[in-house]
Amino acid sequence: MQTLASFKTQSWLSWFFRGTLILGFLFLFARLAELQFIKGGYFRALAEGNRIRRIPISAPRGRILARGGEVLVGNIEIKKRIEFSPEEGYKKTDNLEGAAEDEIVTEYERQYPLGEAFAHASGYLGQVSQDEVGKINPQCPEKGPRKAGMLVGRAGLEQEYDCTLSGVDGEELVEVDTRGRKLRTLGKKDPISGRDLKTSIHIGLQKKVAELMADKKGAVIVSEPNGKVVALYSAPSFDPEVFSKGEDSEKISQVLNDKSLPLFNRAIGGLYHPGSVFKPVVAIAALEEGEVDKNFLFDDPGVITIAERFSYANWYFTQYGKTEGKINLVRAIARSTDTFFYKLGEFVGIEKLAGWASTFGLDKETG
Repeated sequence: MQTLASFKTQSWLSWFFRGTLILGFLFLFARLAELQFIKGGYFRALAEGNRIRRIPISAPRGRILARGGEVLVGNIEIKKRIEFSPEEGYKKTDNLEGAAEDEIVTEYERQYPLGEAFAHASGYLGQVSQDEVGKINPQCPEKGPRKAGMLVGRAGLEQEYDCTLSGVDGEELVEVDTRGRKLRTLGKKDPISGRDLKTSIHIGLQKKVAELMADKKGAVIVSEPNGKVVALYSAPSFDPEVFSKGEDSEKISQVLNDKSLPLFNRAIGGLYHPGSVFKPVVAIAALEEGEVDKNFLFDDPGVITIAERFSYANWYFTQYGKTEGKINLVRAIARSTDTFFYKLGEFVGIEKLAGWASTFGLDKETG
């Protein structure tokens, strides 16, 4: 027979378990309400994000053309296969075997047909740095923010006209199942191709200059009287595709560490003495300033010495040990007699000479 104490104990345990069960149901109900009503929107958006993929569509970069329309820098099409997976989202592979048409996308690889012969003029492409990701080029804000992996111009025409040459990538919105397989296309934004850039370069002359400068060190610029450049070459040179592809780190390192500085554009970046082309400026300055007249005669010593430390000789004296004797302005220009123009420069003075050089635009940028 059950005692009163035993009955009270069972009654207390019964209410305890009932209370625990009720509290458990209340907690589960509260959690369900939170997931359904409070955080429901968040989880629905998360599920939607896992179900939808954004696939970028590459825009071809504009070509760089010679004056005759020949392609100096262009693109080649590369076919890639889009593969989906729940873990990685999607990836692009070279395996096209068995791929459906809607699984294949087109990408573009920069091509430099002239290679080293046009490298400094064309420049090259390089991936945006981590600091550049998300930033907008103020010169062409309509192109949108730069993205990781994007290629931009890093030198030469590729850099100077990057806004012209670069396009705007498109995008495809697709729905995938739980296994990451594509179900359907929800929307598509077509890419906008970059614009072509036509230059004044003469492709035949450019090739010839590069051929003549093979195994040499220096630079050549050929221009028309109106200032249009028809050929520009700097030696030693490099292959711009090494940087644009960015696949061979060893080759990139070789170019960067080459002591002959192949990346240095000697045609526009080097500082050089103007040489004999400056002599007419000196002659005009001396005549206009009244330091000499057209009948001025100079007795050529063959060599001059400055401050008893520096000696400068004429080519005629250096090669043959002879002097020009008494020489006038016309003959001095024809014979390119250095000592004659050294003397005129001394007459004019450095400040006035600099002023005349400025008059002829020698302190201004070309182009």
